[in-house]
Amino acid sequence: MARSHDAAVAQVAALGYSITGEPEEAEKGSSMFSMFPLLAISFVIYAALAYTMGSEWTSEVLFSITMVSDTIWNVSGGDVFLVVSFGFLFLEIIRSTGTGNDSIFNHVFSSLLFIGAFFCFLMLAPFATSTFFLLAIMMLVDMLAGFWITVGSARRDFGVS
Repeated sequence: MARSHDAAVAQVAALGYSITGEPEEAEKGSSMFSMFPLLAISFVIYAALAYTMGSEWTSEVLFSITMVSDTIWNVSGGDVFLVVSFGFLFLEIIRSTGTGNDSIFNHVFSSLLFIGAFFCFLMLAPFATSTFFLLAIMMLVDMLAGFWITVGSARRDFGVS
């Protein structure tokens, strides 16, 4: 009996938990990365490009692709920027399934980021572009989806209906 108990404790410890169900010491600490909204990276990159190159970089053609229909698709800097930002949005939505303190801080910072982006869009000329507007909409989706997903996860975890 003691041998099977020891094996079970070893299996639980291998998953990073103690027998009490609490995370081991290495798992307990919160990291700044988990609280940091990834769309802030897109915001900083946009601001740097907008202030160094103007807003023309969003419409400047980087490369062209000839489609099967013989139509030429011109891919601009703004298009590439938005694709990368959508990748960050996807990762943010995956990260929003947590219910811990890091997740709550991430949602607060995402809300502040959206408010800041909305202010920049309305008040600052380099940010008054369709590319930045779509980035701000991604920030809004991140903020709203994060809150809804977290509440749904918490309800499931705590058995609230």
